Amino acid sequence: MCRKRPFAGLSRAGRRARVFRCARRSRPRAGAAAVGLCRRGPPRRPSRAPRRVSPARRFLAAARLCPAGCAAGAVRVARSGAGRGDGEADDAVGQAAVRLAVAGYAPEWHPTWDAFAAKLRGWVEDAVGQGADLLVFPEYAGIEAALIGTPAPRDVRAWYARAAGAEAALLDLCTTLARETGTHILVGSCPTGPGGAINRTHMVAPDGATAHQDKQIMTPWERAETPLTPGDPLTVFDTDLGRIGVLVCYDSEFPALAAALRADLLLLPACTETRHGASRLRVAAMARALEGGAVTAVAPLLGRVDGCAVIDVNRGQAGIYAPPDTGWPETGVLAEAEADRPGWLIHDVDMPAIAARRGAGEVDVAGHWGEQSRANRTRPPSVLCQRP
Repeated sequence: MCRKRPFAGLSRAGRRARVFRCARRSRPRAGAAAVGLCRRGPPRRPSRAPRRVSPARRFLAAARLCPAGCAAGAVRVARSGAGRGDGEADDAVGQAAVRLAVAGYAPEWHPTWDAFAAKLRGWVEDAVGQGADLLVFPEYAGIEAALIGTPAPRDVRAWYARAAGAEAALLDLCTTLARETGTHILVGSCPTGPGGAINRTHMVAPDGATAHQDKQIMTPWERAETPLTPGDPLTVFDTDLGRIGVLVCYDSEFPALAAALRADLLLLPACTETRHGASRLRVAAMARALEGGAVTAVAPLLGRVDGCAVIDVNRGQAGIYAPPDTGWPETGVLAEAEADRPGWLIHDVDMPAIAARRGAGEVDVAGHWGEQSRANRTRPPSVLCQRP
């Protein structure tokens, strides 16, 4: 979360299923644990063409569907028999396109928990109605679970504690939605633990299995005004969709964290108060895509929430990015939403092609990453100025 501080430009704020196997270069480096979120239920449905649904606040990026097996590097994955029709083969070709739904999400107050749950269910069903396989909610979107009742003055630290009290119910709700819809959901991050000292997001698989990623590095505002501390170490998620990593907002601005994950798809849930912050997230997402030969996705929190000192003002722009190299768009922009406008940004991502194209273009930053050790062998400074 990035927040502007006065007089400073600082930021605020069963059965075992198979998964895609990553190329050698896509495996995580030391320091990033790998967690399996493999589906044990029916096979993942193919990405569908968008249905005719009419909820407001929605974007649909131009979809480039790739039939199973059409892309170089498409992987055959063996599925369990559950959910197959009679006569279907045990082995199925992995889907080349994962339909990614990135939320530009605007939290708000609700009179009851049921009203909040109905809103979240509506958002999930909207994305699923457009064929989404993976839904990504922003940093601190989970605080909405604590925006129940009438707004009352509270300081920042009290809000972290209040939100932590709602985190378990939020996860239960999102787990139910993932099971009912057969999708993967990255839950909007929420404070957790005593006093809300950890900023945590959960990845929920279609069978209800969960794993989490905690924020690693706090902004200057978070260090000064909140109880936040770094949580558990980095994790990379092995899923039916591919290898996925998560960097929460400010974490995305640190290249070493992304390099440790070595994920094919890097999700960046964000909460920024100004266009400065939103621009930093966009630049960071594009840089991490170039460095890792990965696809990155920014999911921003948007709008105003009166009476909540943590997420009172939020600005951002949903975006999905790739390396600006061979096989990808020249700009590296796969899809972008209009800035500060809530809704889903939906785009099909060819997961097997990510690993296949890594190192096969004009540059190979990921492959040459280790050569930066030359920076440790710098010479003493050369004096090129006249001194009296």
